[in-house]
Parts: sequence; structure tokens; C-alpha cells
Amino acid sequence: MKRLLNRSELSEMEDDVIRTACLVRIFGIEQCRNDWGRPGGGFAETWELSLEKAKRAVEPRRKRGSAWRIYEWPACALVGEQRSLILVSLSTSALASITRRPLPATIRELGDPFTLRQKNELDLLVTPTTDFPPATAPWRRYESASEGPGSLSWVPNATSEDRFELLSAVLALVQILNSRSGAQ
Repeated sequence: MKRLLNRSELSEMEDDVIRTACLVRIFGIEQCRNDWGRPGGGFAETWELSLEKAKRAVEPRRKRGSAWRIYEWPACALVGEQRSLILVSLSTSALASITRRPLPATIRELGDPFTLRQKNELDLLVTPTTDFPPATAPWRRYESASEGPGSLSWVPNATSEDRFELLSAVLALVQILNSRSGAQ
């Protein structure tokens, strides 16, 4: 999965036809060293589509004394024929800014999500994946626990209740985009 960092990367996709939208569970990775257990204030360092991939992504970044968090996050996948654009939002207002029109539609017809990226309200990810497993509650967070120099275990924490409003916003966007398109 690749994070889109500039407008030219998104412009290469503007004419891609989005066939459907769906709720997806993605896994954000965040280093927590010296943060006294406080959650991060921004986007993850990187995102992955599975917990196993997220765990593997942490391994080369580990340093002595580092602590890591992997958290599950609801996101909206705009699914095309050959790739998908995943919208990861920190706020419900960012998703409300996406042009609401039935699919199929091009990314260009859905507005300019890169403007929201520049305001640090929306992270844009592109992946060749076009088939996503159903995403359902609960939404969890995993804390790293060192078991010596060679291994790292992950302790699941309580459900992230703070995701409810964001989850509702993602589901509302998915429902509107899929209305009149015949998609489920």
C-alpha cells in the first residue's frame, strides 16, 4: 500500500472509474517511545491491510527501548477495476467534504481529496487490492511487549470506542456512494 504525498500521484488516478465503495479495516502503526501512553495526535507512520503485515512492518524499525502501537481504523475504500483509493480520516468533517454522488464515478467527479490531505484531515492510500474482507466491530489497539532482543509480542487492548463517530461517517459515505449503483 502506498501513501499519496503529492497532487501528481493522485492526478494519475483521477480518471479511474470507481465501481463501489466499502468500509475497510486498516492497521495504523505508531511509535510510542517516551509518550507516556498517550495516543498519537496525527496519522500513523504507515498503514497496512492486515494485522500480520503491520506486525512485520514494525520489526525493521525496532530499536532498544522503543514501544509500538498498532491500531485498527475504519476507512473508506473507493474500489476500481485494478486498484483502490483508501480514504483514512481523522475527522468526520473530512469525509463530509467528499462529493456525494452515486457510483460508478471517476475520482475527479468525487471532488479533490488531495486538498483535505494538505490540511492533514485525510490520508490517501492506493493499493492494488480490489477485494476487501468485511470490516466489523470491535476495533482494537495492540501494544508491543518486548520479549528480549529477538522477539516482540502484541497485547490487544480494549475496543477503541472513540472510533464510533468516525465509523458512522465512513458508513454514511459508503451508503450514499453505493446508492443507485446496485452495489452492496
